[in-house]
Amino acid sequence: YIYVNGVLEKSESQTRAIGVSETTYLGHRSYDSAVDYNGYMCNVGIWTSVLTQAQIKSIMWKNYAGLTSSETDNLVSWWNLSADANDSHGSNNGTLS
Repeated sequence: YIYVNGVLEKSESQTRAIGVSETTYLGHRSYDSAVDYNGYMCNVGIWTSVLTQAQIKSIMWKNYAGLTSSETDNLVSWWNLSADANDSHGSNNGTLS
């Protein structure tokens, strides 16, 4: 599920293993710069479970410190993206460009 400003934008089923050695890009396709995201991102999280729209709306305006314990259940990584790309929850640090 892809939510934009708390509204479901697209839903699609995918099955794919993500290896730990793969680079993940947010807002950019590594193979096609013609489709870069043109806007701002903050508070990006990855969960190992599906969140409901109500959960997304509850989380979307919070920073990591504001998340409740139930909102961090199954949370893998959280990036505020306000000053750097350091993972506030896990150890998946990145770089901003």
